[in-house]
Amino acid sequence: MSIISLTEALDFLDVGTGYFEITAENDVLNMTYNSVTSDVDVPDGTYEGDDLAAALETAIDSAFSITSTVAYNSSTYKFTITVLANTITIDVSASDGALTFGFTSDPTAALSIVSDQAATEDPTAPVQVILDGVDAFVKGYCRRD
Repeated sequence: MSIISLTEALDFLDVGTGYFEITAENDVLNMTYNSVTSDVDVPDGTYEGDDLAAALETAIDSAFSITSTVAYNSSTYKFTITVLANTITIDVSASDGALTFGFTSDPTAALSIVSDQAATEDPTAPVQVILDGVDAFVKGYCRRD
C-alpha cells in the first residue's frame, strides 16, 4: 500500500492527466480515407486528452468532409478514430504527429483504428516513478510498511 495514491500526487502537483502540447513539430497526421490522402492538421495549443480528441475529430471531418468520432481513453492513454463508411488509415512516416497520438506503425485500414501504444505526452508515468521511489525510501527509512 502506498503512502499516497497517484491521483493524490497529481492533484498536489497540479498535473492533469492527458496533457498534450501540439506545435508545428507534431500537428499533422497524414491520413487516407476512401482512397483520398490528406494531411490532417490539428490546431496548435495545449490540450487535455478529450479536448485533443475533439480537435482531431474536427480536423478529420474538415479534411475529408465526413463525420468521424475520435475518443481518448484516459486509462490506456490511447486514441480511437472511427469513421462511418469506407476505411481510414495513417501513414506514420509522413505524419509528424503520429507519435504524439500513439501511432508507431501504420495501422491496417479499417472503420476504426486505435493507437498502438500510449500517447507520448501523458505526464503520469514519470510522476508514478517518482512516487514509487519516494514511497520505497520512506518505508525503508521508517522500517515500516
